[in-house]
Amino acid sequence: MTEQESRYSEWRNLIEEQEKSGMNQESFCKTKGVSVAKLQYYRKKTQVPQVQPRQKFTEIKLTPAAPKPPLVSKEIRLILQNGIQCFLPADIDIKQAKAWVEALLSC
Repeated sequence: MTEQESRYSEWRNLIEEQEKSGMNQESFCKTKGVSVAKLQYYRKKTQVPQVQPRQKFTEIKLTPAAPKPPLVSKEIRLILQNGIQCFLPADIDIKQAKAWVEALLSC
């Protein structure tokens, strides 16, 4: 046992004795001829860290949601480079849409 381990062991015994005595730290230290500061120092140094219990996970069951119908838009929104916004019907002919976009870009 090293010198430090020996010293810690002595202080652990003294701390246990103080706790069992029912005396406050000041009175106990006076009767033993030690300082309160040292008792508190070694109490902190030799204190066994408290192990926190692990939290348990709670199992949850997921049920699949009812399938949602696909989003169907009735219009196509275009925001052009020149800042013009237009809404075209979703069923517009592609050639007609191209002609309108070209006309709007020329503005």
